[in-house]
Amino acid sequence: MTRLRQTLMVCAALLGGAQHGLALDTSACFNPTASIDDITASLGQEGWQPADREASFVADHLTWMGMPQYFAGDSGGQTLSSVLEMKRMSATGILRKKDLPNAKTRILSRQQNDQTEVAKIAVVALTNQHASVHCTFSLAAASVTEWSDTALSDTQLFARLPSTAPDLTDAQASKDIVALNRSALTADLGTPVPSDAIIETYLSFLTKE
Repeated sequence: MTRLRQTLMVCAALLGGAQHGLALDTSACFNPTASIDDITASLGQEGWQPADREASFVADHLTWMGMPQYFAGDSGGQTLSSVLEMKRMSATGILRKKDLPNAKTRILSRQQNDQTEVAKIAVVALTNQHASVHCTFSLAAASVTEWSDTALSDTQLFARLPSTAPDLTDAQASKDIVALNRSALTADLGTPVPSDAIIETYLSFLTKE
């Protein structure tokens, strides 16, 4: 039995038992509000707290949050290793980003089964009464309810999992899940992969003001 399959079996057991609450609840990211504090407060009930932006693990998670674009084929002819380095540079910029009146970002983290998870929440409020909420989560497998023991083969680097977003009035919502084969990616890149999956949500809506 491979280490990946062992991990998936452990995660399935956890999700089916007393720790079922570990699964990620993304409903806060589909709340049509331009208040980033309201969103982070809701996520706080799920164990998410402000992350230490100086911690190296935070930059690692932010780096991998940008990798699903590459897996979707948007590589610009670059190799996986070169794209990863570019995403590391982007992560540094994200950590230095300051709030603007109409654009705010929060970096959160939580601990799940000895594995650290990180979230990036971005809210943009435009002057034409449009606003958006963009959430990206770098997660342990136990947090992904859509995961199954057939999500990845032993050599498959990643897999896009089926997902659905809520159907909201006067809003457009999307949800994307990419499962990562941590052991295969680590062997291919020669560097540890911090998470089992990336979940990205996007909500665009009309404000009530």
